[in-house]
Amino acid sequence: MRRLRRAIALHVRRAVEWPGYRPGEHMASCISHDGRLCAGRRDHRYDHVVAEILDLLAACDMKMASSAAGLGVSTANLVAFLRNDPTLWQLVNRLRLAAGHRTLR
Repeated sequence: MRRLRRAIALHVRRAVEWPGYRPGEHMASCISHDGRLCAGRRDHRYDHVVAEILDLLAACDMKMASSAAGLGVSTANLVAFLRNDPTLWQLVNRLRLAAGHRTLR
């Protein structure tokens, strides 16, 4: 079940209204009071958070700054969150290339 949830989070997109986006229940509970994403890969909410981040990135044409602003976190924090998961990092870079942006470092 864990692998299935992970695959769905990584590959199934849901349309997100941008602008006007509001973080969902799982996402909101994973943003600390100081505005940082705080869900680790072993957290039961992690796949929901990953899916919502990817949905928002897709709605923002894979632009990190716009996505981070929508989440209420810094761009550096969003990039650091993505970097902590090699599979997610590679996927985001592939999607950014397809959207005409450079890869993240």
